[in-house]
Amino acid sequence: MKLYVVFSVLEIFDKLCASFGQDILESLFASASSVRSGSRSAMWLDLLVAYGYLTAHTLVLFYQVVALSVAINSNSNVLLTLLISNNFTELKT
Repeated sequence: MKLYVVFSVLEIFDKLCASFGQDILESLFASASSVRSGSRSAMWLDLLVAYGYLTAHTLVLFYQVVALSVAINSNSNVLLTLLISNNFTELKT
């Protein structure tokens, strides 16, 4: 599998995680600001979901850094190909 394909997939997952993460963290804030004795279980559920989200997004960003490091340290022109392919996708949108 080509490195620029892996990097593009990771970039898509990063954007998805960022959009879902905003809603998850807003839900956590809303449940934490209205803590009542009956809604503590909802807060703990939101906290667990937020922790899972943060772990998943951290892994996506870590793999993105690893892919970029591989592109920088390779002998061929992988970094140039990666930069050009990302610029073409930015021009399309």
